[in-house]
Amino acid sequence: MSNVLADSNMLSSLAAYDAVVGLSSGQTVQWGNLLSKIIEGRLLPLVMEAAGRAEGYALGLRDAGVITEIQRGRMACVVLAVTADKIQSLPDDA
Repeated sequence: MSNVLADSNMLSSLAAYDAVVGLSSGQTVQWGNLLSKIIEGRLLPLVMEAAGRAEGYALGLRDAGVITEIQRGRMACVVLAVTADKIQSLPDDA
């Protein structure tokens, strides 16, 4: 029997690694900080704002020619996975 959460974490980890290949150390730290803001969010609006900022950062990197559209898509998938996990863990009244 497959553990869906473990499978999801593995896919997220692989996508997260692929997403940061080619970023400078400073860009990688900034990306990690943005993902941490999603994880640390205690209310749905804060989680969604942090997710939007992370997606915007990825778009900015793509527009600046730092990453490719494929990498931006991978970063978006990581944001989506982290955000979905966080939303599921929020209390109903958050």
